[in-house]
Amino acid sequence: MKYLDTFIKSAGSWMIAGGLFQAISGLGANVVLARNLEVQDFGLFALVSSIIGLVALLANSCAGTLAISSNEADFQGEYKSKLYSIFLVELLLIAIVSSVLLLVLNQMTFGIMLYILGTVIVSWSDFQMKFIERHNRFREVSVVETSSELLSHILAVIVLLLGFGVLALYIRLFFKGTIKVGFQVFYCKIPSIPFVKFDRLWLKTYFHNAKHFYTSGMLESGLERIIILFLGAFSGVKETGFFFQARRLAIVPHQILQPYFFRILFNTFSRDDSYKSAFRELNKNMVFLLILLFLALVLTFTIGHDVIVFTFGSKWAPVTEIIYCLSGIIAASVPFELLKAFYQAKSVNMAKFLYFGRGAQYFCLSLSIIVSLIIGSHYVLILSVGISAGYIVGSMLLYYILYGLVNNTPDSRIT
Repeated sequence: MKYLDTFIKSAGSWMIAGGLFQAISGLGANVVLARNLEVQDFGLFALVSSIIGLVALLANSCAGTLAISSNEADFQGEYKSKLYSIFLVELLLIAIVSSVLLLVLNQMTFGIMLYILGTVIVSWSDFQMKFIERHNRFREVSVVETSSELLSHILAVIVLLLGFGVLALYIRLFFKGTIKVGFQVFYCKIPSIPFVKFDRLWLKTYFHNAKHFYTSGMLESGLERIIILFLGAFSGVKETGFFFQARRLAIVPHQILQPYFFRILFNTFSRDDSYKSAFRELNKNMVFLLILLFLALVLTFTIGHDVIVFTFGSKWAPVTEIIYCLSGIIAASVPFELLKAFYQAKSVNMAKFLYFGRGAQYFCLSLSIIVSLIIGSHYVLILSVGISAGYIVGSMLLYYILYGLVNNTPDSRIT
């Protein structure tokens, strides 16, 4: 356990520092973009990215998640190559279906073409990073991700200042992907994985193992897509732009803390054979996390409004009220991710995570949608309250169930 504590502290410091730099650079670039672009530009970008994200969600093969959670025995033979092969099929589907769908909707532009290409490149890069994470090379992970994030924000701002306007929103992901791949090739020396064929029996076993991860990913990403598309249909592009910006600000603590509290601890929980030891590690991190998030909430409700108006300009003032309604994201999204990491590492419990964690989120969202439709106004604020309630209620339910499971489980890995 001494080695494990040392590893968590060293890896965690790199990942949290990387998350902090990424959040600061993203916020800085976002300020420049928000001051120079219209609210409607952000609303349309949110809708387009949600459509592409929905396609990616449906095509998700969960190959990257299985690359982390699989044990060493699974990687004998051609398993890694088969994971890579099925992932390449996923990328091809994303590119083709997204392009066709946006052409049919008459939304295809040069910027959107670059965004689709960027989605594919970033996804490929993220998959390759899973094998680096698997070997606990989190220092390299942090350097690659922080550098690509920082440089892509800088280049997007340059594109804006050169007079290309809204293109800066869409080209940023393309810059991020190409830079990330460049760093991986020259800094991490990523391994070459051959493409191999997979038979029907292997696919059947694979999808059986991936079904809970797929369902979890679909429910998680689907939540955001449903919200954006609903607001686009009922509130309009401008209100959707306000929500997009508010949510982006509300997830800043998540962006800083998630690399450690999900990615590193998911890796740690997956390799801890002691079920109760892993739970003790979760509790220790949860206490520290809640203290940090309490401070974030205090800052949000005391100086949040003044900071937003001063930084982004008066046209973005309505964002403040939405952030207040989204305070549940600030308070509970990272604890929710930490609990997900534990449930996902002990994959036999994934069904409970889906039923109670995601179930609580979708129940609260559905209730808020119904209320907003009955009232016929204030869609953004009502849905924001529903999102907050979903994270808070879901986290409380997940911890309560997990506490009962741990107390009734022998001190060993559940298989």
